[in-house]
Amino acid sequence: MPIFYRGASIGTYWHQHDARRTGFRAHFPGAGRSQQVSRLVHHIARGTTISPFVSLTRSYGIACGYALAGEKLPTAAQPAYVYQIEIEEQDGFGTKLLDPVSVIGRQLQPPYEWKSYHHDGEASFLLGVIDPVGHAREVQRPALFPPGGKPTPRAPQLHAETRSLGAGPARCRDSGRGRGRQGSSSKSLGDLLTMDQPIRMNYEAREIRLPKGLGDGEVVFVGATVFDEPPLPFAIVNYERAGKLQEKGLRMDLHKRVFLDHFEDTVLEQALAKSGASVAVAIGVARREYAAKSASN
Repeated sequence: MPIFYRGASIGTYWHQHDARRTGFRAHFPGAGRSQQVSRLVHHIARGTTISPFVSLTRSYGIACGYALAGEKLPTAAQPAYVYQIEIEEQDGFGTKLLDPVSVIGRQLQPPYEWKSYHHDGEASFLLGVIDPVGHAREVQRPALFPPGGKPTPRAPQLHAETRSLGAGPARCRDSGRGRGRQGSSSKSLGDLLTMDQPIRMNYEAREIRLPKGLGDGEVVFVGATVFDEPPLPFAIVNYERAGKLQEKGLRMDLHKRVFLDHFEDTVLEQALAKSGASVAVAIGVARREYAAKSASN
């Protein structure tokens, strides 16, 4: 019986609701069955949460990273959690596990089709897809073209399918409640108490300033908390709205360059979608500068 994990950071739905009692349920179960692949790609590559999927991973380390990336850092008084989930093949709840690489791969265009998920960058291009924080230059490096023409300079093609195949943990499609079997548990992070025994996560968090004017005027991103050791691909981004610093930070996946929080507030949602890549790049630059300075010292 496979064991999966899911991180629940402070302020998120599964931090506020105990899935051990209710089971995991997708925000939009059963939606768009005829567009399963498209919704799966959006769920992975763009961080879409209003979907028929619940994300799980076989890696406890990845789940820990997601659990740390909340609206604020966990403490002993307010811990974050990692759910440990055991799923039987026939669990009685209609749960269906999907491997995104397998599902998306079956729907890709044949290699002789003009439209393809293949990139046209150099050999190092995929380093930037897998780790756009540490290797951002690889996806920004201009594509090479055969001699004899004068094509417009551009970055290599990067499709959502490529991004999904490059960083896709296992997904659980929830057609019902989708429980793990009885006996699943949650564990807290940091210097925190757990349900059964203490667990200690040794991590170093650091505050960084973001460049002035990063945003659209109404929503301005001013700083971020990043994790240097271990170097987690997540950040907590602080922002101002109408000149007022907001109490709660925003979770960001630096690899996907998207914010993990979504809002019904149209103005805020549009600002997050528009500025996600720029904020991730700014954080990546700050981390590399800090690493270079530390190395020289």
